[in-house]
Amino acid sequence: TDQIGTPLEMTDAEGQIVWQAKYRAWGAVEKLVVNEVEQNLRFQGQYFDVETGLHYNTFRYYDPEIGRFITQDPIGLLGGDNLYIYASNPNVWVDPWGLCGDNVKWGNHLRKIGGGAAPAGMRNPHAHHIVFKEGRGKLMKAYLSKSKAILEKHDIDWYKGKENLIWAPNKGHTTANAKKVYDALENADAGGLGTRSDVVSALRKMGQHFADETIDLLP
Repeated sequence: TDQIGTPLEMTDAEGQIVWQAKYRAWGAVEKLVVNEVEQNLRFQGQYFDVETGLHYNTFRYYDPEIGRFITQDPIGLLGGDNLYIYASNPNVWVDPWGLCGDNVKWGNHLRKIGGGAAPAGMRNPHAHHIVFKEGRGKLMKAYLSKSKAILEKHDIDWYKGKENLIWAPNKGHTTANAKKVYDALENADAGGLGTRSDVVSALRKMGQHFADETIDLLP
């Protein structure tokens, strides 16, 4: 398979390749290099329907030629504002159920380190860095830099650490929210007098605000 789990080739019991394919960006097979057996698995959760040329994606059908679903999302806006979208980037996102996309890299990482699965019913969930990985503009980058310095001082891995990752809707990445997180961490650090536990507690509390979609309501 490739980096998102799309089958690239199949071998027999002797290790000989009996099926091999090359794909276009949105999952359509560009060329069957080897086609000695039938193999209809495509993107994660998808099964190629020979009669229609569409991919059966559990809850609806996906058209790999246009990179979109052909019917609206059955969970409505809980899957995001675009009711027909498959994923924002097919190189790192998948949608195994045909309901809402998931970033393979960070979603898999969060599950791997004990973060569990995305909560049922969460709108457009993703593995969210409470202190954002990167920022836009000088002011946001300044807040993030100071927040990361506090985390590093308390031996907290802001990039891959479980403390700084939480399932949350894919939104809220604003300068104002970066400042709110920094203010909370600065108060917890208390000029160097705060403990690691204090900082982690403040970090997780802010993460819960992102998860509950209440972060924008904070002053």
